[in-house]
Amino acid sequence: MTLEMLVSAALMDYNPTEQAYILKAIEEDTLPKTQRLHDGVMKVMEAFDAYEPTVEGYAGFKVDRNTVSKKKAEYKDDRNVGRVVRSGSGDSMLITGKKADGRYIVVGKKGEKSARDAADLGVTTKEEVVGIDIDDLHQEMLEGLKQARANVGASKCWDGYKASGTKNKGGKDVPNCVKEAEKGNDKFINKLSDSGLFTGEELQKMGEME
Repeated sequence: MTLEMLVSAALMDYNPTEQAYILKAIEEDTLPKTQRLHDGVMKVMEAFDAYEPTVEGYAGFKVDRNTVSKKKAEYKDDRNVGRVVRSGSGDSMLITGKKADGRYIVVGKKGEKSARDAADLGVTTKEEVVGIDIDDLHQEMLEGLKQARANVGASKCWDGYKASGTKNKGGKDVPNCVKEAEKGNDKFINKLSDSGLFTGEELQKMGEME
């Protein structure tokens, strides 16, 4: 299940105007005054957390953009610095520099720092071969929110879905999107269930959306 689908599922009981208001409030970091819209904001934020547990700081890391830019400039001859890679356990780590012995300095999502050999990170010194640049990752997160807003009342189906007739949404006919293939989304549903913000009916509908 993509982030767009997860957000749309969280807002399935809100009309298009309410959805747009909720997503705009999240983008502007404000809270609506009405309880219904406030609950909508909390549901979307819980959906974000289910998709990516940590989204604070810059691209989910407890660093600021200027610090990252300075590190990339300091190690401009090594394009691995400033990239996000995954450890063997699957945890994301940001490469922020190098020690005198050649090991890379990495920072985890919780701010923990350590030194790792290039081989441990799956990178080749001075070559951009793995991971994603943190600036690109941060932009992807921002674009995900913008796209989720744009998809409110969208005229086409998500990837992996196909139109099967039409349905009325917000006073206009839109495609009735149904899944093309099965995928597992129990992880997301369980996280959302644990939050206590969603009813059993909402969770069931989300499971059917996959």
